[in-house]
Amino acid sequence: MLFLASAWHEETDEKRRTQLQRTIEKALIFTAKAQNSKGGWGYVSPRDGANFDEGCSSLIQLQSLVAAKKMGLKVPQDAIDTAIRYFREATTVDGGIRYSSSQGKETGAGRPAFTAGIIACYFTNGDFKAAELKPWLVFCQKNIPLSRIHIATANNEFMFHYYSQVAYVLGDDGHRKLIANVDDKNALRWIQFRSEVFKALQAKQLADGSWAGSTVGPVYQTIVNLSVLQLEKGILPIYQR
Repeated sequence: MLFLASAWHEETDEKRRTQLQRTIEKALIFTAKAQNSKGGWGYVSPRDGANFDEGCSSLIQLQSLVAAKKMGLKVPQDAIDTAIRYFREATTVDGGIRYSSSQGKETGAGRPAFTAGIIACYFTNGDFKAAELKPWLVFCQKNIPLSRIHIATANNEFMFHYYSQVAYVLGDDGHRKLIANVDDKNALRWIQFRSEVFKALQAKQLADGSWAGSTVGPVYQTIVNLSVLQLEKGILPIYQR
């Protein structure tokens, strides 16, 4: 859905654009219907999955919805609003996003990758003032040191993909605007993030242009790394500041 919405935004052939729009609109309706009673998504429909939800599926669906909306498509606003409430409720006492609404909110239950993901979704949705952004960002700062994101490896790609978007959108002074008392040492600044991460990516790129080491596979890892390296081009609305 996210890919097709991006393609629709760039498509100049009116016939193909119309065909894409029809397909995406059906997908948007399907996604809204697949949302469970708590506002999240699982691997299958709520009916088939006993109303199960988990953060990864929920993030992917939410960012697809807000991206489609940002690109100019008509999106069920209820689905977005309910999903945002879902993630607010999924926040643990120390500011992280837990794996599923069925889990408790105790300290240590939060997942850095999911927390970075929801911040990226808020930014895609154009929301930079929500009160919950501050604890989420503080949690990420404590749990995602640069050493963990120098390169996407060993199931790290998901976190790397979203946290890079967060760093890029924040730029060099966005973190301070969200959290006034953050010091230079702890501020998430794109200039530093870019310098360290891009250098690490270039050093570990293989001769054929790919990256290896992921448990998912080199194709997925290479796609994630290339999307991060090209964030500054701002080709699609989803990645624009």
